Amino acid sequence: MNSRGPTHDDISEYANKLWRQAKDNCEREMPPQFYWEEAQSSMVPQAALALASETGTIFVPTPDKEWPFSYKKGNTPIFFGAITGSIFSIKHRGSTKSFELCNIDDFDSMLHELLKFIQNREICVHIRWMIRRDMPEVMQIENESFEFPWLEEDFVRCLRQRNCIGMVAEHDELVVGFMIYELHKDRLHVLNFAVGKQWRRRGVGTTMINKLIGKLSCQRRSKLLLEVRETNLDALMFFKNNGFIAISILKDFYDDSPEDAYLMQRKYAGEAAVLC
Repeated sequence: MNSRGPTHDDISEYANKLWRQAKDNCEREMPPQFYWEEAQSSMVPQAALALASETGTIFVPTPDKEWPFSYKKGNTPIFFGAITGSIFSIKHRGSTKSFELCNIDDFDSMLHELLKFIQNREICVHIRWMIRRDMPEVMQIENESFEFPWLEEDFVRCLRQRNCIGMVAEHDELVVGFMIYELHKDRLHVLNFAVGKQWRRRGVGTTMINKLIGKLSCQRRSKLLLEVRETNLDALMFFKNNGFIAISILKDFYDDSPEDAYLMQRKYAGEAAVLC
């Protein structure tokens, strides 16, 4: 990265170029590397592009003069950006945050703060049945989440069973998480559970867990069970924070590695539980 600060001419020229491109064709999607090559002389455009790289989004011009570019995942804008002089701003879910980049030392702290601003904002998700056309997005989440991921045929074989159910968490028409679970006489058994990497720590997993908890009752299925690899510390902490406790260690549980698993349980805790 060039160590000199942005000049007014650099910023104006780049912002005008963005606007001309957007005006010509607001639907045109340029790969991020195009903008990297065009923006080598200025830190502010580079900051805008670094954010695209860190969030796994595509940097796309828009016809909006106030917010002349958006960050898209698939066909959906995730947040919006603007450059005014040496100030870089983003708008995410109705809130804005701005930073002034006066020297190279501001860059890392700005990027960190903007990522925290985006990632720490909880999102609303809709939980629905998994359907066949969800599989590409489900497989992308599966592959980025696990060292030993399921294959697509594993999903298909599992979901063909009568007592096996797949559900996805959807946000702005994007699948951001999924869960596979089995129905048994006295319990729900979670077989697979994952949230897309860029959507973690934003309430998606907790919403999915709450959906499962809502299916428990004193009279019938009164507990949730699942297995977690002993080395998956993030998952262990997540389920612990959502009321699960480890009730046993399953030795050599996995076929793909010599790891043990923790069997974790969450019991029904409704008002009627004391009568069970």
